[in-house]
Amino acid sequence: MDTIRACTPPLAISSWSVTELHSARSLKVRTKALIPSSAEAVLQGFERSLAPGLLLLELEPQDFLSRRRSISCKICISCRQCQADQA
Repeated sequence: MDTIRACTPPLAISSWSVTELHSARSLKVRTKALIPSSAEAVLQGFERSLAPGLLLLELEPQDFLSRRRSISCKICISCRQCQADQA
C-alpha cells in the first residue's frame, strides 16, 4: 500500500479495471477456483488496501470509440469503416 501511495504521479486505473476485477472474481467462483467467502475477501482487500491509493479515472463513451478505432486500424490498415469513422 505504501508503495502505491509513494508513486508520483498517483497510480491510476479506470473504472473498467474495477469491473474487470469483479468479473474475474465471479469467474473464479463459478469455476470453483475460489469459494465465495474467499472471493469476498479479495474484494474487501482491494477496497481496503489498494483502492484508496489509486486514482480512479472514469471512462467516457468517446474513450471506448477512440480505443476501438486504434485497435481496428492496427488490424485492418485499409479498413473502409475505420476511414469513414475518422472522417
